[in-house]
Amino acid sequence: MPQVRIRGDPAPRFDEVSGNGLHAACRHSRGESRRSCTPVRGPAADFPRGLKVSSNGFGQAKAAAAGLLLALVAGVMTLAAAPALAQSASLTNVATVAPPAGTNDIDPDNDTGTATVTISAAGGYSFCAAPAGSATANAIYSIVNGVEIWRYEPGASADAMVPELALPTVGGNVNALMIDPVRDRLLFHASTGSMVWAYDAGNGGWYQALASGLPSSDFPRAGMAPDGVGYLVAGGASPVVYRLTANATGFGYSAQNIGNLQYDFAPTNLSSGDLAFDADGFGWIAAGQDLYRIDFSTPGSPQATRQTRPLLNGQPSTIQWAGVAFGDDGRLYVANNSAPSQYFAFDQATGILTPQAPTGASGSRDLASCAFPAIAEPELSVEKTLAEVNGQPYVAGSAVAPGDVLSYAITISNAGGAAGTLFSGDVAETLPANTSYVAAGNDFTCAGTACTNTSALNVPANGSAGLRFVVQIDDPLPSAVSSIANAVTFPNGHIDCAAAGNDCEETTPLGPVTSIAKTSSPASGTTVSPGDTIGYTLTVTVANAATNDAITLTDTLGAGLTLDGALPAGCSAAGQVVTCVLAAGAAVGTHAFDYSATVDADATGAVGNVVVATTPPGGTDPEPECTACETEHPVVPASIAVAKSADPASGSEVAPGETIAYTLTVT
Repeated sequence: MPQVRIRGDPAPRFDEVSGNGLHAACRHSRGESRRSCTPVRGPAADFPRGLKVSSNGFGQAKAAAAGLLLALVAGVMTLAAAPALAQSASLTNVATVAPPAGTNDIDPDNDTGTATVTISAAGGYSFCAAPAGSATANAIYSIVNGVEIWRYEPGASADAMVPELALPTVGGNVNALMIDPVRDRLLFHASTGSMVWAYDAGNGGWYQALASGLPSSDFPRAGMAPDGVGYLVAGGASPVVYRLTANATGFGYSAQNIGNLQYDFAPTNLSSGDLAFDADGFGWIAAGQDLYRIDFSTPGSPQATRQTRPLLNGQPSTIQWAGVAFGDDGRLYVANNSAPSQYFAFDQATGILTPQAPTGASGSRDLASCAFPAIAEPELSVEKTLAEVNGQPYVAGSAVAPGDVLSYAITISNAGGAAGTLFSGDVAETLPANTSYVAAGNDFTCAGTACTNTSALNVPANGSAGLRFVVQIDDPLPSAVSSIANAVTFPNGHIDCAAAGNDCEETTPLGPVTSIAKTSSPASGTTVSPGDTIGYTLTVTVANAATNDAITLTDTLGAGLTLDGALPAGCSAAGQVVTCVLAAGAAVGTHAFDYSATVDADATGAVGNVVVATTPPGGTDPEPECTACETEHPVVPASIAVAKSADPASGSEVAPGETIAYTLTVT
């Protein structure tokens, strides 16, 4: 350090006089040799009135040392030149003192002093490719406690430690690795002192980038946007967020609390994660199994919106990602901090994670890069169809029947450039009226009539994926029910069913359900006698839909019955066979045919008949159900009684020649 002798006692104290220079005043008596002294720092230092100190400072020193700060200077600097660690070079510093007006300078030859010191000069290191820096590619950097920095080139079989970036003097946990793309600097947060450190060769290598430590001691998630503004996110369900902004001059940064991050859906795990930025300045934060997007430009507390759930080997990953960073190839690289530790690449288009190289440090506390790719958006659409009935492919437009099991296919297509995820609860169904839930093969879970998808569904870019919703039609059905209507909705707004190209509803016609009943008057089971007349009614009941096919009723009269009277329209007779036809298109309701028959005089035992209903071969309607198709009447045999009477009555006395009248009565 240059020493300047100033005559007079007491020796004055004065503060630093340049952003990168430090001057110390030493006490000297006339004739004394110079001696070392302790520099005074801080705005409270006072100066002799009118004292002026000038120096070539370390502006020249920086040039002489490849533009680096002196380690010995940085040790007492404030934010403008924070403590730095450097490597080696030598330089000479010149300081000049101008005495205050009216002061007798008894030794003017001693107003200028020089000193040559040996300093360390940090090696130049670029973290960003052009135009931000001079690196050949935007590599991915990893940090572990120690402090060690590792460099990974996507596609390489291994990463490599960068020895010139080691900082073993910083203890405790390190995290929040970031690269400032505007200034080509590497930054991280250390729990010790809750300080942000930065590496810039132009400032002597590593230095403390904040004037003082942050209130929070740990920031597991951090990243810098393309504009060089960084964000540090603490841990927890509603973590505090600090915005990190480079100072207008110097190498330091300022941190501002901008509120607490709010998740639209709580992460599956809050213990780790990291933050990376895309070309549009959106932050992508890994939290638990999912990726969230943050628009830091909106006012108020930052909001994290869940975007997608990466899949590893076809399933959501249970690995807790400690670091995330984009690569030049547009993929998002992640790494974990527990053994076995390795890099994984997430393809935004497919939604799939693939293992990459292992981490050389057997762990990674955080990742960072200078890559900011443009991220495409998913463009989802939906088509709902009835795929199967009773396990068989459904023919569009055909009718279904009570008791049928309906399996609906909900096909989600993605015309966008990035995979989309429909999370559990993002797809909703309402159990159709007159149906019940079927668990087998169902991708939905119901609470009452409200049903939502049970698991997340990933839809790759330019691909599709599907869900199944399975129900069974009630049996029996109310006769007025003519169709089964079902609609899918998206309560969280991922798909707009009203938008062109989306088909969210499916209405399936019910086929006609027909039943046949035969009644008689007197009722079946009532005794009859020869000569009695029995009235018959054939009733066809049509439910749910008009018939598509004709229904033929064939009623064969048993022995002891003879048709009596005219037949109704639609009926004909051939001998003992009565045939009635209900034409196709019969409406929902009841349709009756009435005719009668007489019990023959010689009928004995019982008389009865049976009706049989049929539809044409190859017809579409199911065969009618016969609910009561037979009648029977017991026959009471004929009883003949003969009675004879006389007038005068039998036993009366009569005279000769008197007439007796006789009456014979047959019943």
